[in-house]
Amino acid sequence: MFNLKVDEEILLRNIHPDDTESLFDLIERNHTRLRPWIAPYALPETAKAAPQFTIHCLFDYHGDPTGPSELDQYYPELEHYFPPAHRQLDLGI
Repeated sequence: MFNLKVDEEILLRNIHPDDTESLFDLIERNHTRLRPWIAPYALPETAKAAPQFTIHCLFDYHGDPTGPSELDQYYPELEHYFPPAHRQLDLGI
């Protein structure tokens, strides 16, 4: 996991599937404010899509999911997924 401590109150880290519920609630409450900054297709539109969104964020950082890792439990949901050659870094504050 990537962690960057900015100061005493702010920590940037990978979005993780454990963040699904709080992330979706935050997105829903701030949807109008986020729209100008984030492409509509980039955010999960439903609570059901939110877990897959967080898993995609984690795979984008960790890379090829074909090898064994701490992410094994999430592979069945994303059997079709192969990360891009250039990994993006999706962080939460």
